[in-house]
Amino acid sequence: MALLLLMLVIAAIVVAMIGFPWVCCRVWLYMTLGQPIIWQSAPQLPRVQEPTVLVSSTALSWLDVLAVWQVYRGPITWVTQQALPGWWVRYFFSRFKIQLVEHVVPTAQGVMMMSLQQWRASKVQSTLPLWALCVCGRSVVAPTREQVVPTRKMVAFAPLDMALTPESLALFEAQVWYHYTSRQPGIVAQWLRHARHRPRQLAIADSSGKQLNMRRSIVGVMALNRVLTPLLCKADKVGICLPPGLGGCLALLSVLAQGKVMVGINYTASHCAMRASIDASSLEHVITSRLFLIKLKQRGIDLTAVFEGVQIHYLEDLRKQIFKSRLIAMALLVRLLPRYWLERIMVRPVSQQQPAAILFSSGSEGKSKGVVLTHGNLIGNVCQMSEVIEAQRRDVMVAILPIFHAFGLTVNTLLPLMYGLTLVCHPDPRDTGGIGALVAQYQGTILCGTSTFFRLYAKSRHIQPEQFASLRYIVAGAEKLLPEVRLLFEEKFKRPLYEGYGTTELAPVVSVNCPDLPERIRHCIGSVGLPIPGCVVRILDPKTTAPLSQGSAGMIAVAGVNVMQGYLNDTQKTQAVMIKADGLRWYLTGDKGQLNPDGFIRVLDRYSRFAKLGGEMVSLGAVEQEVAKVLDQPEAEVIAVALADVKKGEQIVLLAAGDTLNIAALEQAVKASSMNNLMKPQRYYQVVSIPKLGSGKTDFAAVKVLAQSLVKEGCCTTDINDKVLR
Repeated sequence: MALLLLMLVIAAIVVAMIGFPWVCCRVWLYMTLGQPIIWQSAPQLPRVQEPTVLVSSTALSWLDVLAVWQVYRGPITWVTQQALPGWWVRYFFSRFKIQLVEHVVPTAQGVMMMSLQQWRASKVQSTLPLWALCVCGRSVVAPTREQVVPTRKMVAFAPLDMALTPESLALFEAQVWYHYTSRQPGIVAQWLRHARHRPRQLAIADSSGKQLNMRRSIVGVMALNRVLTPLLCKADKVGICLPPGLGGCLALLSVLAQGKVMVGINYTASHCAMRASIDASSLEHVITSRLFLIKLKQRGIDLTAVFEGVQIHYLEDLRKQIFKSRLIAMALLVRLLPRYWLERIMVRPVSQQQPAAILFSSGSEGKSKGVVLTHGNLIGNVCQMSEVIEAQRRDVMVAILPIFHAFGLTVNTLLPLMYGLTLVCHPDPRDTGGIGALVAQYQGTILCGTSTFFRLYAKSRHIQPEQFASLRYIVAGAEKLLPEVRLLFEEKFKRPLYEGYGTTELAPVVSVNCPDLPERIRHCIGSVGLPIPGCVVRILDPKTTAPLSQGSAGMIAVAGVNVMQGYLNDTQKTQAVMIKADGLRWYLTGDKGQLNPDGFIRVLDRYSRFAKLGGEMVSLGAVEQEVAKVLDQPEAEVIAVALADVKKGEQIVLLAAGDTLNIAALEQAVKASSMNNLMKPQRYYQVVSIPKLGSGKTDFAAVKVLAQSLVKEGCCTTDINDKVLR
């Protein structure tokens, strides 16, 4: 009987494959991807006798080709050098009339699919009709289905009315990504779906030893919701003052599940800055922890005055209100109820145009601004980054950046939660020994930080190279990755250190370098990488905002689904940094940069970091690079500051920090060097350390205060950093 049943099943599969191949393709793709394929219905690609070229901005995988066939259902010629993984894939391709070729075939029937790079190399650039092709959703095929993160795909076509260029394709993709993001589930709904899919997988762990699997994390959020809902029923914004960890993740999910706006409290900022952010956001409720506030107080940070007039909800008190019997009942509900009903019970539906988070910019150059990010901004940037890092089930995200930091919120926290990855948190990014032990214990695979932190890890004796052996993707952002830091890190850990770029206003990722794959060159040392999918980058004239030619240096402008809604209660500042062009909203970053012929972005400097000497504009970043060459000490750090000067209008003051640094020798070496005389600093001061923000970025405002104090005192060597900053 069993043999007969097996034979009937095999016969049914054979009949379906022969008679209904498109049905088999859809079922196969659904089983492989774990999510359905969606596409835009118009404009539909017409059936034509002459070849039509579909051009995508990047190389495609065989899963992408099958997704396109699901929409077109006609003959396809795929220009690629990839080999198909197995006989069953080759058989399906033959049944679907999908042909693989290494070069363009002008006589091919149906459509030809190729990347922009392949189209440029072909000799039929002007003889065939061109259509733009965009496939949203991860394209990389994992070795086994167990490692695939279920991801929705969207396939979209459009005839190209303009010249085929990287920017024209990017503009089309940006429009498609708006539609793709709008079809995604909400933040908490997406987390819930992945958590229910693998209930026993480790979800969140932190350095305190606390752990929760996926199922228990759902119970934790449900229980926290039950306690917080009556307390926050009249609030529309809720502040979170917690470090990266289990409590912070559960509080974030609970606030978003209730449809509230999360306000990140930067506990590393000054008391005035924190109080200003609370007043600006009209904050009445803050979730924090007594133990965390005690630890901050031990470090000299007392937040009692900051939270005056604000209702504080301590996690310890909330935990006491959750009885064991209620936890057992919720655990049964999570185990027995279908996901749809759990979602209805736990998640309050919100529009993607509604604000999800208010993050205050770093304030590295002065007063911080409240950046309003919508649900669509965060979901879009998470989806974009999931494609870039090619997340798999086995990945373990090591989170060291706080949730008040844009990168810490989006990439470190929301990405692993929304895609069902394991999240391991550590509250102090400067604790080198603790981070090394945590990465080794949980076999972390992804680590994101700043150049400052990676310098610490490379120089620390508490981290051994074998502790970072499991990491496959390490990226530095938030500040410029210094070449000497990259070399120090790679020499010690034998792992490549990639550089990315972004701003809080862009939720925050704009571009990033990635490991190179066949047919995909995505790494360029010295650059901040290629723009992420669905993100368009232009170089504009800073005065007229007119686009500049390729290779020219100018203002970096960015458009895409990740562009913020605006600054909190400041329409004037929002309008000053936003322009509209080609049907998209563009954010003017204030950074000076350029694009190379391959599309890689190079950030040259901030327009605010220039000194005007005798009518000439001198880049402070360029001064620092030239001084670093003369210094030739990777462990040392230098920063240039522009201060007022009676004779030339401004003068360049150099601050340098390093254990083996000799400031007098450095001054003599710079004066004797071949540097442009205009770029040579007028004053040199040695300090114990360069002032930093809690995120690891250089605190330029504090640096300027320190430099002004040193010039006023007239000293050449000092150890009064802390005294000046107070």
